[in-house]
Amino acid sequence: MFRTRWQHLAIVAMLALMPAALAAQGRVVGTITGSRGQPLSDARVSLQGTRYSTATQRDGRYSIAGVPAGTYTVDIRAVGHTPSQTRGIVVAATGVSTVNATLEAAAVQLTGLVVSASRQLEKVTDAPATVSRIEASEIENSVGNSFSGALKKVIGIDFIQVGVTGAAINARGFNSSFNNRMLQLEDGRISVIGEAGLPLGSLTALSKVDLAGIEVVVGPGSALYGADASNGVVTLQTKDPRQYPGLTLEVAGGNRGYQNLQGRFAGVKGDWGYKVTGEYQKADDFEKRLNFGTAPNVRPDTFADFTSRVARGTGALVRYMGASRFELTGGYSTTDGIGPTNLGRNQLIDYSHNFQQAKFVSPRWYATAYRTATNAGKTFQLNAFTTNRAVFPASVSDDSVRNLASFPGGSSILYGELQHNMTLPALLSTKLIVGGQIRHDDVDSRRRWLEDRVTRSNVKLNQQGVYLQTETPFSSKLRLVLAGRYDKATDYKAQFSPKAALLFSPTPNHTFRASINRAYKNPTILQGYFSAANFAVVVPGALYVGAFGNRFGFTFKDAAGTVKSTVDPLVPESNTTYELGWKGILRSNLFFDVTGYSGKYKHFFTPLIPLHGLPLGAAATYGFVNGKEVLGPNNEKQWIFGYKNVGDATIRGLDLGARWLPSPKVAINGTLSRIALTKLDTTGTGTAGREATSLNSSPTHLAVGVDLLEPVKNLLVGLTARSSDEYFFRSGVNVGVVPKFQTADVYVGYKLGSSGVQLNANVSNLFSCSGGSYALGPTQANPGTFTRDRKCGFGQKHMEMINMAEIGTVVFVGVRIQR
Repeated sequence: MFRTRWQHLAIVAMLALMPAALAAQGRVVGTITGSRGQPLSDARVSLQGTRYSTATQRDGRYSIAGVPAGTYTVDIRAVGHTPSQTRGIVVAATGVSTVNATLEAAAVQLTGLVVSASRQLEKVTDAPATVSRIEASEIENSVGNSFSGALKKVIGIDFIQVGVTGAAINARGFNSSFNNRMLQLEDGRISVIGEAGLPLGSLTALSKVDLAGIEVVVGPGSALYGADASNGVVTLQTKDPRQYPGLTLEVAGGNRGYQNLQGRFAGVKGDWGYKVTGEYQKADDFEKRLNFGTAPNVRPDTFADFTSRVARGTGALVRYMGASRFELTGGYSTTDGIGPTNLGRNQLIDYSHNFQQAKFVSPRWYATAYRTATNAGKTFQLNAFTTNRAVFPASVSDDSVRNLASFPGGSSILYGELQHNMTLPALLSTKLIVGGQIRHDDVDSRRRWLEDRVTRSNVKLNQQGVYLQTETPFSSKLRLVLAGRYDKATDYKAQFSPKAALLFSPTPNHTFRASINRAYKNPTILQGYFSAANFAVVVPGALYVGAFGNRFGFTFKDAAGTVKSTVDPLVPESNTTYELGWKGILRSNLFFDVTGYSGKYKHFFTPLIPLHGLPLGAAATYGFVNGKEVLGPNNEKQWIFGYKNVGDATIRGLDLGARWLPSPKVAINGTLSRIALTKLDTTGTGTAGREATSLNSSPTHLAVGVDLLEPVKNLLVGLTARSSDEYFFRSGVNVGVVPKFQTADVYVGYKLGSSGVQLNANVSNLFSCSGGSYALGPTQANPGTFTRDRKCGFGQKHMEMINMAEIGTVVFVGVRIQR
């Protein structure tokens, strides 16, 4: 009771003092525009050395209330523009001070503004995580739809090139050939393949000409984004019709049959904005011959098509309402090509993706509802095709055998999110973000390979999540960020993902941080609902391999009914990471971002593995789920393959990034990452444990980039070099050494005066060094015999992923027209 009375007295005193405090406060207001007079939305306006800041609205206006009387410096920053400072602004008690500014477009920037680290606009130096932003100008200086190449210079990212246009990214280890630890977002949409949890990657409907920026957050992101954000978040942001009106057309070609045509048209009429985009891309990819199954002379590559094709397009209609906006968007893509998996490679045929989204954005509210969907088309598994081809007689057609190796069907995701933000002046101007999300997955395997094969109805799952983040500035130098998210999915216990970060800024643009962050990853629909009885033949008509998900666990009994072993049902994988970091700007033109981290992973998911011994002979065991034996459609015995949780591991690493601007038109970047597996427990898990916990990452990789923007009139030049150490890779059938390599890319662009025409040329892997290669004989198992042999030169090929092709030099030449 004594404590309660004191709490009441404190509240009464606070309420009594608030009117007096508010009476002594003023406001800073104004409008921020660009060099062409256009309003700049989401520009960051702050009073230097204080906790008072805000972002401009859609009309470029801003207002900072509750400012104590005094003299201030107003700092103004906007994406793609040179920062501005206005000194000596006097704010009187109850008065209003007006500060307007016009920002010039920046050729290069030292740092920028980001949203994805905290789901609010903030400077890179203030963000409580390792986060990078790639601006539209940098993306535009690539040819074709190869914007993924810009990720080569991102801090903390493992960039892996797997083809002429294909690439994969990962962060902080535990990569695989089927990696779903990096979450992909597109304009706020979770963009994944529903049944596998994989990011869309090249299946996206977005064209490069419509990208306003790419943001990459490295490290656990579940506190704000939920499942699948275990190792990081990649966010693609498209261009607003009002900020980017007009026509853009790009035509490109190159070696290996590369062709690309893409365009964008956007405009504004009154309070309405609109845009349409479209693209077609084709390339003859690098080929890699493999052997699969029991008939090595029957290669799936004989029937494979190594030509990749993509067609994509989007459209949007926007209603502007003062500081708010309402947007309707939709898009579609279809893709052909080769895709790596843990079981070999897939032949993608007519693999399609589409989305529809409604979104409302205001200074305080964010709401969105959308649907995304994928369809596998005629996609089939190349290695399964070879195995089946060897078993069936020649009288069975290739099309029939190919059909047996297919994974038909698709998925749709319905998603809704509502978010609100506010500032609480009475609580030290704490910034508060609160939101909630709902998700419904509907997956259909055409009654072939998921549980809809048995139940005759689609697999349907629901997820709900709520999140809260607060940022409390105790002073102009010390801030505390707290976040937490509560998620509940249909098949698993509720998960809580907390995050805490303490940030100390002794001077402006210098921030030290210490943080703890917990993320989790749910089993995918494939891991929970796989149901492919008779997946492969052991004894025709009697014994088959069966592939099954693991939601309920398995019990294995002998012929007498005695329990011999059990496998527990899957639980979510978890990742708890501790970080110490510093971001700072030295001498106004040198930026550093240094992060040391330690991550603890638990409950790894195995790949698809046999869960018991072969059900033959005196020691045969048979699988049961919920007391019922697992059999084929005609009561065939099944050798059960499935998934389970194994092991735990601890990693430690260092991510270092630097950016130096020796002049306003020259930027030099460098990144260095080191990672080590310092503790590993796979007791009793055998080969499955070793594979599930394989780090699959180079212990050291670095990248260096130099960009010269108009060193002579209208000329742009860029150079990017990468280096990766040798490491051992283990993922399903993809096992072997990834050799050390170094490679360099060159970019040259030339603007034809003020005509809006720019000529671009990119040479990927112009000069490379390879630390070794594989030779595959006609009867050898993949990947073949590895030979360490260092070779360097122009056009030298190198390998970046096991059982994928060696990558050689690719030349892209294009013209870009903007009106």
